Order: sequence, then structure tokens, then C-alpha cells
Amino acid sequence: MNSKKLSQLTNIPISTIRYYESIGHLPSPKRSENNYRQYEDKHAQILQSIRFLTYLDFPLAEVRAFYQAIQNHQVDTNYLMERLTKKKMTYTYSLKN
Repeated sequence: MNSKKLSQLTNIPISTIRYYESIGHLPSPKRSENNYRQYEDKHAQILQSIRFLTYLDFPLAEVRAFYQAIQNHQVDTNYLMERLTKKKMTYTYSLKN
């Protein structure tokens, strides 16, 4: 899919998608013969994950560390679950107050 379609699917602006590519949060897509970016479903999944984690106020550096750990098959699931649980508790507390 092209940039516009990915942007519409994920509801993330093209400029943000390109920014995530430039800082290494999103792998560079393949290019078509006319040099257009050709994204795959995995790019949409990664963007949705980034959006979810940033929504929970994870800093982009930590989002990148999670992504790299997943790519390298070195995910510390206990650490990830602990961080998600803490974020959930913080978010729930802030909603109540």
C-alpha cells in the first residue's frame, strides 16, 4: 500500500509516518519501480502499536526499545507487562481524580 493508504488506515499523518521511519521506529518500506514507498501490513501493525504505547505516555525512546527487543526476539515479557500494568494503574488513577 502507498503512504496515503497507510495514513488513512492508521489515522496517522504521512509526516508522522515519515518521522517514525527517519528515527528508526518504523522499518523502511520497499520501493516500487517509480521509487514510491510500498508499505506492508506489518507497517500498519507497528504504527498501531506505537500509537497505543504513546497514548499510554510511553516515551518514544522506550517505544523504540520495545520494538527493537521484539525484532531481536529478546522481549522481556515480565518487564513489558510490569510497565504496561503501571501505565494502566496511572491512567486509571488519573481518570478517577
